[in-house]
Formats: sequence, C-alpha cells, structure tokens
Amino acid sequence: MADKNLILGARLAAGGFNTGLADVVDKSIARATKNITGIFEAQAEYAAEIDRRAFDIINQFPPDINFSKLDPQHVEALQAWSTAKKEDYFKKAQQLAKTRVNSPEFLTLQTELNQIKQAYVNANDNLINLQAKRTTYTQDRGDELISSGMHKEDINLEALDKLLLPDGLEYKVAYDDFGNPTYTVGDKKITMKDLDWYSIDNKFAQFAGEQSVKVQNAGIKGLELKPGTAMYDQLMLSLDSQLRGQERFKSILNDKMFNDVGLDFTPDQIAKFSKDPAGAKEAIKQKMMSHYMNINGAAYKSYINTLNAQNNNNNSYSAGDQFDLDAAAGTVKDAITFINSRPDVNAIKRVIGQTDLEGSAKYATGAEIIKRFGEDKAAGVGVTKEDNNKLYYAAVDGQGGTQYRVVPLDQNDQGALFDFYMNAYNISPEVSAIYKSRLNLGTFTPVNNNTNPLANPINLSDGDLQKINDYINEMGISLNNVNRTGTPKSDEELITEF
Repeated sequence: MADKNLILGARLAAGGFNTGLADVVDKSIARATKNITGIFEAQAEYAAEIDRRAFDIINQFPPDINFSKLDPQHVEALQAWSTAKKEDYFKKAQQLAKTRVNSPEFLTLQTELNQIKQAYVNANDNLINLQAKRTTYTQDRGDELISSGMHKEDINLEALDKLLLPDGLEYKVAYDDFGNPTYTVGDKKITMKDLDWYSIDNKFAQFAGEQSVKVQNAGIKGLELKPGTAMYDQLMLSLDSQLRGQERFKSILNDKMFNDVGLDFTPDQIAKFSKDPAGAKEAIKQKMMSHYMNINGAAYKSYINTLNAQNNNNNSYSAGDQFDLDAAAGTVKDAITFINSRPDVNAIKRVIGQTDLEGSAKYATGAEIIKRFGEDKAAGVGVTKEDNNKLYYAAVDGQGGTQYRVVPLDQNDQGALFDFYMNAYNISPEVSAIYKSRLNLGTFTPVNNNTNPLANPINLSDGDLQKINDYINEMGISLNNVNRTGTPKSDEELITEF
C-alpha cells in the first residue's frame, strides 16, 4: 500500500495529471458561463417577444379621431375620454402579452381590449353620423321639409336647431364608456336615437292635390260634389283609407301643407286631436271635404253659366253634341218617370240589375242582408233592422274579407236620383248635366217608402200614378228580355265613377 501511495504521490508531484485536471476545470467554468449567458439571452428574447406581442396588439387600435375638424364642444368632451381609453388599452395590451394564451386571464383581457377598441370605433362612427345628420337637417330645414308636429314629444325643433344647425351649436356633450354621446340642450337630453326627425307628409299632400284636380275636373264636366252623391261618398272613402297613423295626423294638424284648405286648427284643437286619432280623422275629413266642395262648386258654377249661354243660343251645339242630346232624350224621360215614382231601395236595385247584370249580384238591401245572415251576423257587419231600407254594396277589403258599404244615394234628392239613373244607363256626364240644368229638380218631402213607394210624387194625378206603376212593371219585364251587348261596367263603377 505504501508503495502505491508513493507511486501516486510521485506521479502527482511530477505533474503527470495537472493538464487533464485543468481542462476539466476550464470546461466546467465554460459550461457555467454559457448557462448564465443563456439565461440572460433567454430573458432578453422573452422581453423582446413580449414587446413584439404588445406592439402587435397596440397596432390594432383604431385610427385616432381628427380633432381639428370637431367643434369645441366635442373637442373638450373627447380629448380626455380618448386619452383615458388609449392609456387603458396600452396597459392591458402589455398585460395580455405576458399572459399564457387561452388562459382565463388572457380571455378576460382580450375581451376588455375589444370593448375599448369598439368604444373608440363607436365614438368615431357617432361623430360621422352626426355630421351626416347635420348636413341633411340643414338642407331640409332650409327647404321647409321638416314637420313641426312629428318630432319626439319631449324634443322640439328649437332643441334640434341648436344641436344640428351650423349657426346653432348651443349644447354640451358627454360620452359614456361605450362611445355613445348624450347631448344636453337647455333641459333636453338628446341621444343619437332621438335624431330621427320626421319630414312633412308629402305623400298625403300629393294625394290631397290629386283629389283637388279630380273634383275640379268633375265640376268642369257638370258633376256636382255634395253629400249623398256617389262622388262625395267615394272621396270620403278615399280620405278614410288615407288617414291612418299618428304621424300622419300630427303632420296634417301642425304643418302648413294646405294653405288654401283651411285646416286652421287652434293650438288647443291640435293638442286635443294629437291624442285622439278618431277625432282628428273626422275633423280633417270634414274640413277637407268642405275645401273640395268649394273647388268643385266653383268649377260647376262655371259649367252651368256656360250651359245657360248655350241654351240661349240653340246653334251653339255641334252636330255631334246635338246627336248625343237627341239620343239621350228617351232616357231622360224615363229618368223623370223613375224619379216621380218615389223609388224605394228595391226599385233602385232593380235599375242596377237591368243595367249591370254581373255587378248586380253584389248589391243587397239591408233587409236582404239580415234575411241572408241573420240579425246577429248582419249586425257584425254593421247592418241592423234600422237599415232595412238602405242599399249596400259588397266590397272586398285589403284582408280579403267582405265589407258592406252603403250606397250613398239620398232617395229624397231628385237631382241625385236623376244622376244615378242617367249614369246607370251610361249617359255621359256632359249630356246628363245639360238636361239636369233644364229641369226644376228639388227635394222630396220624406215619406215611408217601405209602405208606399209611390206616395206624394210631384205634380201627378192618381191616373198618372197608375200609368207610371204599370209602365215601370212593363219596363222591368221588357228589359229582362233585352239582348245586351257591349262591355259590362266594372263592379264599382255605379257608385265610384265621377
């Protein structure tokens, strides 16, 4: 053992293993140094990756708002708001960059970043939307197209002017966390949802103007618009169908669409009717019908004056006009006989049947409707026992159902009966008006037609009454055998034709 130790010691003393040991130590130190360097390098690479990820997220932030184009109110409100949003976004972007992907914290931060970004985009979109509305509002206001009665109940035009007109801008604005502005004008709070103002109802104005032309043309042709005539009732039905919707009522009540119509409602009436659509509808209808009667009346008066001038000069009619007048003479005599018979609804219905075979099936008296459906169902369509002596027309409504409309014919109005008869036998309005102007037509004293349809006729003896009765019966039998040619009238021509 001693020898081996001596040998080992000698070898060590001789330095035989010193080089190898140094190499081991050097390699050990080198490895340690490399590990430490690697740690620092890894940390640097990690920090660089974090920064890269953070900048990638930050670069996704929306473009900045162009404050140079904003009015002072918006600049003041948005500068602090946008700065706070940016700082919050950058901070959360750095936190997200350090977070493991798809971890709960990562998902939460990602949602918060998207919300901040969307709020910024929303604020910018609202600014663009406001500018577009300002442009449209300014133009419409200048053209007087904005309704003074169809704005929001708590936001008047004065408040909108101060927010939207370029010479207004008397408001304050504040933004919520989602980029939605609230504008304060005086004591009014206005959001973007409140900036949907209404325009004047030009569609109804156009409809009203078209009806004015129609009634004027009717008067020129010798047709007089008055209660109880087919033209009057048809116009009432047209108005009834058009007067729908609270916005339309408000526009008609408040806006000066019809300066010549006389819709001169007082402020108290406007306030009342704005909350009472049914009352507004009736009031508007009556005022407009009065206006239409004035238009028609002026045209009709001019027509009568022309007729009187022609009657004073028998040579004023052309050969064609005179032929039409001569051809209608027999129908005129029949019309006078029809009037003098004091026709009840059944007699009136018979005339329709004799002149319009196809369409007559759609006409029924109140008594017939009640008999057909029973009292309960008849009452459901607005026909009761009190309506026995009224004539109804079956019309299809917009939902495909059947509505029974009263034929607007005053049986005591001799002129209305004359118009009905001449129209039923397809005599032109011009020819009919010429004959009507020569007749002394008035109004019957009301009688119970149901008990005696021939009671109290004008200027007729008992013998004449009997002759008329026989004539009507014979005429009805004869007309049933007539071979009618030509194009039948449409379903509603008898009661809607002007």
